[in-house]
Amino acid sequence: MILNRTRSLMLAAVTTLALAGGAWAHEAKLGALTLSNLTVKPSLNGVNNTAGYLMVMNAGPADRLVSASCDCAKTVEIHRMARQGGVMRMAKVEGGMEVPAKGMLNLAPGGDHLMLLGLKAPLKEGTDVTMTLTFAKAGSVTTKFHVKTPAPAAAMDHGAMPGMKH
Repeated sequence: MILNRTRSLMLAAVTTLALAGGAWAHEAKLGALTLSNLTVKPSLNGVNNTAGYLMVMNAGPADRLVSASCDCAKTVEIHRMARQGGVMRMAKVEGGMEVPAKGMLNLAPGGDHLMLLGLKAPLKEGTDVTMTLTFAKAGSVTTKFHVKTPAPAAAMDHGAMPGMKH
């Protein structure tokens, strides 16, 4: 009886969150992959680069995020952040990033991310952009990313970071 009540409460909570967050919380499915937290940082005045983020949950065998593209930018690169000599450095990842079997790949502010280079127009808060993500095994999926500012503690200005080569 307690188990049934707990299930009912969980179902009600999930339904409420889904209905309440429908405008900002969507996800995309591609085979065993579930993509969520699909966001792109608004662009800064005079800066034609920005960063994109997502979480990929994998219910199946290992895969790789091998590329991304967006009509809003000349190119989209997969970037890794790493500390070298006490300094955070950003570099393009050749060959993509692994999505572990039964695991997760998290591209998030302050860490690994998608780098949108050569924006064709400014990206404004509250809008959406359409991006295509290609995985080695699962194939490609085209989905929208919400343009919104990351939480202040995690926000980074990828477009205007001194010493960053793009």
